[in-house]
Amino acid sequence: MRTQVAIVGPAGLLSYILHLQGIESMVLEKISRDDVEVII
Repeated sequence: MRTQVAIVGPAGLLSYILHLQGIESMVLEKISRDDVEVII
């Protein structure tokens, strides 16, 4: 079985944890990629 998840908002850690469990995810942000990279 294949599981996919869409995450809305700042959820980089959750996305990483899902990845470790073999679950694909996509994070949708309201802010630009440059702004996200500044945060992390």
